[in-house]
Amino acid sequence: MDNRPTRLSYLREWAARQAGGLTDTAEDLLDVRVCHAAEDVRVVVVAGEVDLMTAPLLDTVVADQCASLPALLILDLRAVTFLGSSGLGSLLVAREAAATIGAHLRLVCTGPSVLRPIDLTGLTELFEVYTDLDAAVLGQLRS
Repeated sequence: MDNRPTRLSYLREWAARQAGGLTDTAEDLLDVRVCHAAEDVRVVVVAGEVDLMTAPLLDTVVADQCASLPALLILDLRAVTFLGSSGLGSLLVAREAAATIGAHLRLVCTGPSVLRPIDLTGLTELFEVYTDLDAAVLGQLRS
């Protein structure tokens, strides 16, 4: 799927905002919400672009959730439209944070915007990847 027209539209909108003196914040580009699927399960739902500007926001939310000592931390990345190298770094930080508290980390993602960077960098083996939230909560990997 070719995202050039969509990306071009975004760049034009961004340039117009910059010219008008308005600047995007991490919260404008990345929506991060937390759901409690069960008492000891935290689901972080991420939508938008995870890059150098927005990765610290994701890192903060993940750290906050790890502070509550869940047994299972799920990152729902199905609505992520771009995962840059800083975003990959955030996934590794989340993996380490979960391991530090003895929690399991699971990713939910289906699209190439997340799966391709993970695969191309050889990180596939480091994560449990699920196609839907129910399977991730239950720990049922699908082939």
